[in-house]
Amino acid sequence: MRSFLNGDNPGHGKRAYYLVASGSVAWDDVYAAVAKALHEGSIIKNDSVVPADETGLKTMAKGLGTDNSLITMRLVRE
Repeated sequence: MRSFLNGDNPGHGKRAYYLVASGSVAWDDVYAAVAKALHEGSIIKNDSVVPADETGLKTMAKGLGTDNSLITMRLVRE
């Protein structure tokens, strides 16, 4: 999102997905639909959506360049 807002071209393709909306979004519905599609494509083992564990939070924090304790706030804000 930051790249788009800065006028950059972050690229696109098989490994880049952009979800945009002009209004509010029911994120649980989006997560469920993405999980279902990934499962149907045999990319993930099941279509369950669960909160990230500590390992997942650490990975996201590293990718966003922030502290683990701030990851939830960063994800909600961005």
